[in-house]
Amino acid sequence: MSNTIKTSFGEGGAQLTPGAAGDPSLATVLRGIADDLTSRSNVAAAISANITATITTNIASDALGAFTDPPTALEMAALRTLVNENRALSLELRALDVEVRALIIQLRAAAVEIKGKLNTALNTAKG
Repeated sequence: MSNTIKTSFGEGGAQLTPGAAGDPSLATVLRGIADDLTSRSNVAAAISANITATITTNIASDALGAFTDPPTALEMAALRTLVNENRALSLELRALDVEVRALIIQLRAAAVEIKGKLNTALNTAKG
């Protein structure tokens, strides 16, 4: 929902019951919040999938060409550097992935909570 909720929202009972005066209604505002949270959860899930794909791609694409037999000290040093860089990047991306997954869980929980409150408010208003 692109509109901000005014601080006077619901003042005097306006907008809080079905058919009450005022726009937007409580139901509209709560649905908008739940939709926003669900949308952000989907974005976070896409970021997590992208991180996983990036880890796999970086490890595969940074392969070195053929070595001499036996490998020279310079080739071995380049290989060690590449392996260490990939390990560091992989650890950073995995840590970020864990953070994103935690945010997804929080967003989904918030969306469920808001949807529950919306249902309770609507049932109370109908009651």
